[in-house]
Amino acid sequence: ENTEWVDWHAGVLVKRNAMENIHNWACGWSCLSQPTSRLLENHMKKAHLLLAELISSLPH
Repeated sequence: ENTEWVDWHAGVLVKRNAMENIHNWACGWSCLSQPTSRLLENHMKKAHLLLAELISSLPH
């Protein structure tokens, strides 16, 4: 076997896969992605407000 691959697999890939395994995340979000999830939450709030504005401007 290629020892560089084995070292990279054991030292990098296994850890990365464990961190990115969504089945281990609470509520579907990694605890390591808090800043990203806050940005996404803010984006979703803005999108909901824009959608509400659009719906309210439609003729009844």
